Amino acid sequence: MLVTLDNLESLLSALEQSDSLEGMQRVIEALRAHYGVAHLVYHWVDSRGDQYGCGTYSDAWRQKYLDETYLRIDPVVQGCYQRFHPVDWKRLDWSSKAAREFAKVAAEYGVGNQGFSIPIRGPNGQFALFTVNDTCDDRTWAGFTQSNRRDLILIAHYFNEKALEFEPARQPGQQQPLSPRLYRECAFQIGRIKHDPCSCARNEPWPDCGLAKVIQSRGNAGNIVHSVRILLTNR
Repeated sequence: MLVTLDNLESLLSALEQSDSLEGMQRVIEALRAHYGVAHLVYHWVDSRGDQYGCGTYSDAWRQKYLDETYLRIDPVVQGCYQRFHPVDWKRLDWSSKAAREFAKVAAEYGVGNQGFSIPIRGPNGQFALFTVNDTCDDRTWAGFTQSNRRDLILIAHYFNEKALEFEPARQPGQQQPLSPRLYRECAFQIGRIKHDPCSCARNEPWPDCGLAKVIQSRGNAGNIVHSVRILLTNR
């Protein structure tokens, strides 16, 4: 099910007003219901390997994941760590014995056969994933991800921006601008999503990039969420 613009805006507004992880959890559950998928998950992994987030996987699966230290072998985390663009799980490497066993156990705990994960980078090497998961055939899944790709990218960055507010190392409400390198990479990937030949090339100097000029013309986006919104909505 597609989320209407009004519904999406109201849910993102509720997320912006959240002041706790519990508030984020309520929003992600509402988004799961609106999209009609099995699971939505925001998963933060810090430099020490600590993890937190919110989502709709079962408590039993979350505990199993931690107890078995699946972070070390999870093909989604490992495959997305070096990427900037959204990834369909079928494009990841599931060939190892450990990965196949992981997928089998995950299915036993209610994880669907289809997944779409969006890697997110923040300040000081921060890394997170926003994942949509469901059980359906490949054709249905391809249609869903194609139709909702832009909105899912925006939602992912909203969740990450809100999570950064709860990080003890930062002051509440502090905003973190994207670096030119991350701007350029985001612009390149979003250009691919939009099939826009005028989007930034990876090796193009940022001040000369077409999308940089768009952002500058609209007043230099103040943070990651606003930047991504501009990049996605530019025509």
